[in-house]
Amino acid sequence: MGYIITIKYHPKAEDGNFGFDLETTEEKELKLGEIGDEINHSQLALTILKQLSRRDIYVFDVEAVEFVKKVLKVKESKNGIIIGQKKYTFDDAKDVENLNVQEIGTPTPAAPAVAPAAPVVAPAAPVVAPTPIAPPIVPVQKVIRKEYFDPELPNPERLIPQFTQLGLTIGKQYSIIAEDGVKYTIINDSGGRSTVPMQHFSAVSGQNLIQGQNVRLPGESSSEDIPLSYPGEVNAGSTYIR
Repeated sequence: MGYIITIKYHPKAEDGNFGFDLETTEEKELKLGEIGDEINHSQLALTILKQLSRRDIYVFDVEAVEFVKKVLKVKESKNGIIIGQKKYTFDDAKDVENLNVQEIGTPTPAAPAVAPAAPVVAPAAPVVAPTPIAPPIVPVQKVIRKEYFDPELPNPERLIPQFTQLGLTIGKQYSIIAEDGVKYTIINDSGGRSTVPMQHFSAVSGQNLIQGQNVRLPGESSSEDIPLSYPGEVNAGSTYIR
């Protein structure tokens, strides 16, 4: 009976040298004889040895299957192969050309070996930096004019901390974007809007400007009512000063 021989091999490297492309694995099948033929193990061995002796491919695995689907394991040995309990050498392959051997189909890439799966490690939770709080965005409005903040109060420097919390600096010029005859709506130091009685502003810096002192202190608008002992009110966002 005949055999189907499966040959797995590495093709010759394409760089023109004598090496083989060990990264590429291909396989092909050879049909030896027919179902009614009397093909013994000696003839089978000669066919396999012929493939092993080729210089254009590097054979690394061979399997022979009888037409009755009986698998014969082929083992490689020194200077030959072993089929069943008998050893065959390359010297026995000289008559292989007289055998009826047919190549089945075209060589196809062999399935790559599957490496054992690595243990799955849960990724560490990403460190998320806190999102900075952006300053309030004031819609672009037409500036009516600019005037200086000069509150008509005795000793106004004692109220500098309260003014700073509201985004106001004594003696600083502010852009007026609205007025109603009593109060101004201005752009304060933090970029927000504040509503301040117009009596505390003048077209030029007045006598209440503190000379020789930097009275502008950085700070944010307060969310609490800060009582001051002077007439009128200052509205900075939701803050009212009386």
